[in-house]
Amino acid sequence: MNHRKRLLAAFAALVLSGAAWYGWQLVTAPQYDSSKTVSYSFVLRNASNRVLEHAEFRTYLPVRQTAAQACCERVEVSQPYTLESDDLGNQVLRFGFDRMRLTG
Repeated sequence: MNHRKRLLAAFAALVLSGAAWYGWQLVTAPQYDSSKTVSYSFVLRNASNRVLEHAEFRTYLPVRQTAAQACCERVEVSQPYTLESDDLGNQVLRFGFDRMRLTG
C-alpha cells in the first residue's frame, strides 16, 4: 500500500508540474494583435472558339477561425457570388456566369 501512495504522489506531482508549465507557457507566450488585409484578383477568359454556357469559377477564402486567428470580417467582391463553407471552416467563393464568349 505504501508503494501505491508513493506512485500516486509521484503521478500527482508530475501532473501538477505539467499543468504549471503549460500555464506558464500560456502566460508568457507572445500575443500578436495585428490585422492584415488580403486582396487578390482574377481575370477569366474564354480562349475557346465557342460560347461557354453556365461557366463557374471557385476560389478559397482564408479559414474563418483557427486556434490562432480569426479571418474574414468583411468580404468585398465586384461580382455576384455565393459563399460556401464546410464544418472545418473552409470557405469557398463561387461565381457563376451564364455565358462566356470568346475573348481577345
